[in-house]
Amino acid sequence: MFRIGDARQTAIIRPCVQAFLYTFNPSRQRKTLEGEYLPNRTVELKLEVIDESLLLPILVSHVIDESSPLYGMTREEMESLRAEVVVTFVAVNSETGTEFAARQSYLPSEMFWGYQFVKIIRTVMSEGQKHHA
Repeated sequence: MFRIGDARQTAIIRPCVQAFLYTFNPSRQRKTLEGEYLPNRTVELKLEVIDESLLLPILVSHVIDESSPLYGMTREEMESLRAEVVVTFVAVNSETGTEFAARQSYLPSEMFWGYQFVKIIRTVMSEGQKHHA
């Protein structure tokens, strides 16, 4: 699970978030149709995004169940596979129409296991109206 927020004043359109698990294991090489051996593996992680408008910071999560490549994997296993989760974010600036992208990488040593995010959005009542800040 990770959090994405837009700190800029301009709105964005067509946001796209993807996450990939990269692993490297020479003892479990895969063979291509051409006969080459590849020690690395790349798997896209299925993501759940609650609000794609980015009006507020959003949480993006990957459910670790039987279909997840992370299922049953410990931190030690991720470190031995030299695993890395790479998250990409691509969107369009609504004012200029230009596309921009960001990428963040997470190593097992940078991941927090068994934690939850602190709530950063609070509800404020002002003049009888509810606002989120």
